[in-house]
Amino acid sequence: MNDLRDVLLLTVRNDPESTLICKLAERAGMAMLVSEQPVGARLDAEPDVIERVLATGKREVWIVEMPGPFTETALSEAGMTVTVIDHHRYGGEMSLDRTKGEDGTRLRSSLEQFLALAGLSDEILEDWDLDPHLVRGIGIMDDRYARGLREEGYSAEERATVVAFRNQLARENYEHFDAEQTQAQIAWGGRLVEDGFIVVRSRAQTQAVRGAVGILSIAHDLDEHPLIVSDMNGAEIFVQNVDPTLSEALMAHVHGSTFTFGAGRCWGVSNVKGRTNHTVENILAMIREIRAA
Repeated sequence: MNDLRDVLLLTVRNDPESTLICKLAERAGMAMLVSEQPVGARLDAEPDVIERVLATGKREVWIVEMPGPFTETALSEAGMTVTVIDHHRYGGEMSLDRTKGEDGTRLRSSLEQFLALAGLSDEILEDWDLDPHLVRGIGIMDDRYARGLREEGYSAEERATVVAFRNQLARENYEHFDAEQTQAQIAWGGRLVEDGFIVVRSRAQTQAVRGAVGILSIAHDLDEHPLIVSDMNGAEIFVQNVDPTLSEALMAHVHGSTFTFGAGRCWGVSNVKGRTNHTVENILAMIREIRAA
C-alpha cells in the first residue's frame, strides 16, 4: 500500500461504487471529507470546501466524481496537489471530458483508479478478507455494466454475485433502496418499445429508479438492448446501451445539463439542473434526426 498520510480523500458516498471507495479508504486509514450531495454532485457547490480541505493540513487531495474546475484550481493555487478521480463527461456550462487520461487512453472506473493510486493490491484486499475479483467487479459494473463484466471474463454466477454485492452496498447506504426497487418494478412492468428502444417511464416523484431499472434489464438478459429511462416523472432522461457515436451526437445537439457515462455508451440530461423540458418524445425525435443525417 502506498503512503497515504499526506493525502485527503474528498468524495461522495451516493452510489455503490463510491460507498465501496469510502469503505476501502476507511480501512486504509485515509483522512476523508465526505460530501452529502446526491448523485450529480459538484465540487463548486460544496459548502466551505476550500477552507475545510486546507484545515486538514494535508498536502494532496484526491477528488472523486465531484467536478469543479474553479475549486480545483483554487486548491492547486493554495499549494495542494490535486488529483481528479473520475471517468465521466459533463456537458452544459461545465463542458468537461474526464473519460480519458493525459495520453488519450480511456480511463477505467473511479474505483479501479482509486485502487491503483492507493496501491491496494489483490494481496492487501485478501488480507482484509475481501475478494479482489468482487471488489473490482463493482468498479467494472459502474463503468461498463454487465457488458464490462462479460468482457472481463466474469461468469454468469460471478456476475450475479457482483450484482448482489452492489445491491448490498446500495441498501446499506440508502434508506429508500427498497422503495426504489418497488418503483423500478412498476416502471419496468409498463415498458414499451419505441423506435427500437425499450422505453421505461417512472412517475415516482422522489425515487430515482434508473440504476434499479438497469439491474432489472440484466436479470431479463436485456442489458445490451438500447434503453431510454424517464426518471422521477421526467426530471432526468437517460439513453443507454447505444454506440458511443450516438452519445457524442446527443452531447452536441441537446442543450442543458448533459453527461455521458457507461464508457460512452450511455447519455443523460437533467431537466432540473439545466432548467430544461426535454421529454422522451423529443429525445427520440432528435435520435431520428441524428440517424437520418
